[in-house]
Amino acid sequence: MSEQFISDKKDFINLDDYSEDGIFELKFDSQSLGPSAVRKESLLLVVHQGQYHVIENKCGHFGVPLLNGELSGNEIICTEHGISFDLDSGNIVNRPYENCDPIKTFDSIVIGNRLYLKD
Repeated sequence: MSEQFISDKKDFINLDDYSEDGIFELKFDSQSLGPSAVRKESLLLVVHQGQYHVIENKCGHFGVPLLNGELSGNEIICTEHGISFDLDSGNIVNRPYENCDPIKTFDSIVIGNRLYLKD
């Protein structure tokens, strides 16, 4: 588990800190939260098969944190009930339970060794 603090003036994630596949919680400096709703949510950086994904850290079923989720293909699987979500769209791929919403995903762009969140 790793944490990264991001300033709201230049929101970026230094990708040198995330050279291996994994799921990493992103923490935001409380001084830089500002009015942006994105900065108030718990987000995850998912590094998987050479791709970077920024998603909310909350399953659409009961809000269980996805930090301890499992990766399979282009999906993150909630360990609580086995619901899986597409890392690109946040859409539900496998829903063994009826009451479940998609998860939020956040657009980003890689420039050099930095990943920037798009507003």
